[in-house]
Amino acid sequence: MKLFITIWIHRKILAGSIIMDFKNQYAGSAFGTIWAFLFPALQLSIFAMLYTVIFKVRPSGLTEYTYTLLVFSGLVPLLMFNQVIMTTMTSIVANKNLLVTTVFPSELIVLRAALAAQIPHLSGFIITILVAISLNTLSFPSI
Repeated sequence: MKLFITIWIHRKILAGSIIMDFKNQYAGSAFGTIWAFLFPALQLSIFAMLYTVIFKVRPSGLTEYTYTLLVFSGLVPLLMFNQVIMTTMTSIVANKNLLVTTVFPSELIVLRAALAAQIPHLSGFIITILVAISLNTLSFPSI
């Protein structure tokens, strides 16, 4: 319960630092923050090409498109989880100066890293939902 109270008290600082982390992560790249949404789309399209064109995976009962949707619906959460684990593992050490110089709660550093890591993968989730809608296979149990 104390964690939720801490989050509520520092919600504006947390939201601002999440946005700052997101912008700083892509500040030096060629496309800037657009890259955060372009990268998951490119990554998912590479996986789709790899499985359907190169490996020619043809499971029975599924078309190429529904198989791609099946792969997307598994890859998007996996990639998001992987990114969250990787960033939260090093977040305390990477933000040591924030802990020493300010009164920012240490439990919010990990939460900030986890939430900032999920922002780019939301585009992969949106792509998966749009593909499911276009294939007319989206239903409430599939979400």
